[in-house]
Amino acid sequence: MQHHDSPVFRSPSSLRSGGRRATSRTSRTSAVRTSALAAIAGLAALGLSCEGTSGGGLVASSPANSGSASYNGGSAGALQQKGAQAESRGLGAVAGPPTLELWRASDRSAELDLEESLESSDGYFYASPLARLSLEDLRALVQPLEEESPEDYFQRQLMTRPFVSSRVDAVSTFGLETDTASYTLARAQLEAGRLPSAWNVRPEEFVHAIDSDIPAPVRSDFAVSTDLVPSPFGEPGAWMLRVGLRARDVQEIERGPIALTFVVDRSGSMNSPERMPMVKHVLGLLAERLDARDQVAVVTYSNEAEVLVRPTRGDELARAMDAIHSLQPGGGTNLDAGLTLGCEVAAEAFVEGAQNFVVVLSDGLGNVGETEADALLAKTESARARGLFLNTVGVGMGARDRFLERLADAGDGRCDYVDREEEAERAFVDRFTGAFQVVAKDAKLQVEFDPALVGRWRLIGFENRALADADFADDAVDAGEIGAGHSVAALYELEDVVLDGDRPLGEVRLRYMSQERSEATEAHWPIALDGLYGDWNAAPYSLRAQVCMAQFAEFLAGSVHAANDAPHALVAEANGIAAAWPNADFAGATLLMASAEPLLDERMEHERSDQVLDAARQLAFAHYQHLLEARRDPSSAETAATAGQVAVLEAAFEREIEAAATRAR
Repeated sequence: MQHHDSPVFRSPSSLRSGGRRATSRTSRTSAVRTSALAAIAGLAALGLSCEGTSGGGLVASSPANSGSASYNGGSAGALQQKGAQAESRGLGAVAGPPTLELWRASDRSAELDLEESLESSDGYFYASPLARLSLEDLRALVQPLEEESPEDYFQRQLMTRPFVSSRVDAVSTFGLETDTASYTLARAQLEAGRLPSAWNVRPEEFVHAIDSDIPAPVRSDFAVSTDLVPSPFGEPGAWMLRVGLRARDVQEIERGPIALTFVVDRSGSMNSPERMPMVKHVLGLLAERLDARDQVAVVTYSNEAEVLVRPTRGDELARAMDAIHSLQPGGGTNLDAGLTLGCEVAAEAFVEGAQNFVVVLSDGLGNVGETEADALLAKTESARARGLFLNTVGVGMGARDRFLERLADAGDGRCDYVDREEEAERAFVDRFTGAFQVVAKDAKLQVEFDPALVGRWRLIGFENRALADADFADDAVDAGEIGAGHSVAALYELEDVVLDGDRPLGEVRLRYMSQERSEATEAHWPIALDGLYGDWNAAPYSLRAQVCMAQFAEFLAGSVHAANDAPHALVAEANGIAAAWPNADFAGATLLMASAEPLLDERMEHERSDQVLDAARQLAFAHYQHLLEARRDPSSAETAATAGQVAVLEAAFEREIEAAATRAR
């Protein structure tokens, strides 16, 4: 492992600032993937088949259930309008025209909004994504958008990043985060015997479930390591690069004061054993950790919001636990009122010199008052401007994980999903200072590869943290926050790598704002080869385990990069690591992989037999290749050839749609 504790500092003006496509913070969640192929692939990822309907449209069905919910939009414009509504309800910025509705299998399925159906806890979904659309509309839905880059088209259609040629774009820039909510929610769903929704899988949060084992820094805020190992799951000759960061530790006796305002959901949806009792358990754990240095307040909400515990000294929370334990769920979920009152209480009782947090504990299912996600996010960003951080804690199998994650992201906080007492203790006892002692604000990572040594690369995960390269040195652009002692691991898959003696493969850059300094701190490290492991089995256990976690996430997400891989190979590799490495977190993950294997096998077999999905994917790949060639040379023979291939595959796609409709009749 190449380990750096003392970074080399450079002035902002010496950094490369441009070159990559611009992706603002507000469009980071454009990877919510609402294109035609993303929709079809998402259905396949959920075990759904595409069947025909009259008029050349499609209906999706699940082999586990019968029936369907119908959408009668009738036009691409109607679908786009519905998608805009879905965006405002928490799906994030929509890149391109949305194309389908996913509904929970229930009598009221047509009344559910898109995100609620995506985050449904019953695991079965129905859709009529393209019902009553003409073939012309269907073809248009797979078309690239005007001036869309090849990389953006690939990600929009196939729900993941493509490999990028270093000669076209050698720089990767994104905001850092250390959340693990996506993994813990997936764990709960797998333990209940079903696959998580592909839309809820964020690979970086699976990776972060395993500690990187990077030694804590001694003389700086961060230690950085770079490791390179042959990829056990990629194409022959592929490598996995881990860029790992570890924030400095802050001991309990050293920590500064914290001011916490808890916003507790006590609505009727919290009336289950894994929801309100878990919230009370979390507050009880925190009551034992807070002391006279701290301040605490508690706000609750259902139809309306009220202050349960007014701002008081932290060591007084234990006396208020009787009132907290007496809370009974009931009524609607007016998250807007709770969030508004919580932020008002926190702002009025703001403690100078302390780290001030609003902490929302909820299943995220708002249904009263302002429920539009964008409006709630705007309030969160307003609170951030007043110096408040906002953390979210999701509870319950049906928690709206994506919405809670976006809320925490907008509030410069972290999102945890708590499904058991052990997870609560891990998040709020073992990592107490990390949860509430921020070491770095607006932390951004930039990796630049040497095109002479790295032919192609792709970053695994962090899709909703993507930043434009120029944003790296722009301190007005919001990014992520890193708590004391927290680790970050970014995994890159590399192809066409040239190992040239000690020549670095590139450079890692970190930029962040600290609590102590008003100016940004910037540092850089080489991707040197003293972190090279020529043999997979010689690499550190933590590195191999994190690579396995990334592969697991890509299987669950239905990534095209794992489409030709076998789940049993992952399970075998993970079991071998777990047998030799006594790590409880990874041992638990290997059990999940084993339980997911038959479910993944069934889904992948179903997907391989889906002719409409296959035709759509082939067409998307053809469009992608054409965009690449057109960017290189619009007038080349290769560009003309790929245009011809697109035309051939468009015709094949139409034939498959017509055949599906014929079979349905």
